[in-house]
Amino acid sequence: MVARGATLDALHAHGLQLVEKDATHAVKVAASANPVDLGVQDLVIVAVKALAMEAVAAQIAPLLDAHTTVLTAMNGVPWWFCDGLGEPFAGKRLTSVDPHGAIAQAIPAAQTVGCVVHASCSVQSLGVIRHGQGMGLIVGESNGKPGKRAEDLVSLFAHAASMRSCRRRFSAMSGSSCGAT
Repeated sequence: MVARGATLDALHAHGLQLVEKDATHAVKVAASANPVDLGVQDLVIVAVKALAMEAVAAQIAPLLDAHTTVLTAMNGVPWWFCDGLGEPFAGKRLTSVDPHGAIAQAIPAAQTVGCVVHASCSVQSLGVIRHGQGMGLIVGESNGKPGKRAEDLVSLFAHAASMRSCRRRFSAMSGSSCGAT
């Protein structure tokens, strides 16, 4: 996880925390202010406000190689929006979103999967996220066509959700075991 300043300190001290109703879940994360420290990743999730994307683009290169998938879970119209529309929009850049082309140059649309988040969450404190409601993700290829990467991500997230549900059931039932299907 790329973070800076006091947020980075909080992640090192307490991990990333999620508060849901009356439960707090914490997980240790590899975190650094310098993406070089984290190296190339299989999946990079960019979850920032659209206005922060140019700054993210300037630092993202050490996390990417030709096989990295970049999942954008952000508000606003993405820089690759025109790529899936065909003529006459193909190859056009939304200058209102990526005025200098820096985002498109740093994060190839061909490696990008979009995500619309249907959840209400807020930052409770540094490194602590409070979940309000909603658990939905709409995931799709940047070109608007069905694709294996998007399908694989949906499977990955579904598996993670089933394991989370499984852990909850396991902790509530003494002497039981639970396996993911």
